[in-house]
Amino acid sequence: MTFNLKDFSVMDVLRKFQSEYGIRYKITDHYVIVAPAEVSLGDMENCVFNVEIKDYDSDTELQNRLVASGIPFPPGAKIIYDGGLGCVYATNTPDNLDKIEEFLEKEYNRSEPMIQVMVKVVEISQKDINELAFNWQYAVNSKVPTVNNQGDLKRATVIQANSNELLRYYRPADAKSDVTGPVADSQMSYVWENSDGTKIVASMFALNWADSGDVLYSPRVTVLNGQVGQVVMGTLRYFPDDWELIDVTESNEEIGWRMTDASPQPNLDNEQTLGFPLHVQPQIIDGPEGRIVEVKLAFNIRTFVDWMVFDARQKETDGSSNTDGEYYKMPIFNDRRIDTVVHVYDGDTVLVGGVATDLTKTYNDKIPILGDIPFIGRFFQSRYSEAEKANLLVFLTCRIVNPDGTAKYPSGNRPNGVANFGQNF
Repeated sequence: MTFNLKDFSVMDVLRKFQSEYGIRYKITDHYVIVAPAEVSLGDMENCVFNVEIKDYDSDTELQNRLVASGIPFPPGAKIIYDGGLGCVYATNTPDNLDKIEEFLEKEYNRSEPMIQVMVKVVEISQKDINELAFNWQYAVNSKVPTVNNQGDLKRATVIQANSNELLRYYRPADAKSDVTGPVADSQMSYVWENSDGTKIVASMFALNWADSGDVLYSPRVTVLNGQVGQVVMGTLRYFPDDWELIDVTESNEEIGWRMTDASPQPNLDNEQTLGFPLHVQPQIIDGPEGRIVEVKLAFNIRTFVDWMVFDARQKETDGSSNTDGEYYKMPIFNDRRIDTVVHVYDGDTVLVGGVATDLTKTYNDKIPILGDIPFIGRFFQSRYSEAEKANLLVFLTCRIVNPDGTAKYPSGNRPNGVANFGQNF
């Protein structure tokens, strides 16, 4: 049968087959079965078996082998072998398909099933900051010169502009390093000043900051039974693991100047993966219908936090420091690691673990004496609170599949959850 169709859906093609040629079709979860009109498709199903048949002659000869072993092929049943892919495509009743699977496993040592491991890692972070602070500056006679026109000494400014720093000046992580002071629209100031430069500056700093973020990793790997699978998602960077003092000589022959200085140089042999490296080793173990998967799961989410700076200046005999060595710095990392073994039923999803952190900081500053005055003292105090929460959720799903990616076992009635829960402790 040959005909041309353009811009037609698969359903339109099937209906075209049915109307033009009287052919029946049946739609299953993964396949569409097409058969002549006289064939009943009510009990027919399709299945794919991964097997290598070395003594293969033809599909008819293979079907005859199955019939000779007691497996019937009613009208509409069929079997096809693709030697290039190593797959047997069979259409038959469910009972006969089970018999075909047993025959292929016994006669041709059917391919070993594989295990598909899917890991979904959700990292939820939230930061809440609240601050209400007051800052005061006071200066006396800041515009009065210390010397008049006749050269007579005048009284200098007795109190220079000074700040009682109670403000935390919170800056977000992505703020520019060369920008100082509080965040925009968070400060209100009042300034009073006379002609002599006596000045009072009152500042109020109010901030209610809420920040949240979600990070999602969703790797998937399919491996042979008992083999190790690895997926790495991240950035490869080099950090110094030690420092070495190198003599650097500078000279000027014209004036006879020569200087040697010891400068620290880093050794960048420390290779670090910042991100999410995943290692899994699934193993099918004995259980109901052999459908329990034991998974050895290990990963370490590493992030770069900051630098730790060390003073490497050399000391002289008199106790003073010279410039040799100067400073060097080492990296600081934050590691969140899971290394565990879990038993899970085929096709099920479990929560492996939630790594939670909850950090709360509270600061109460005040100007002595003034901050202790009832009611009024609140204008000479600073109250700052910062709450930071992070939760790392890891969901693990295992599915036993054939080498072609199809599920080895049907998704009918099956046990759920963590296998042998409570017996692993």
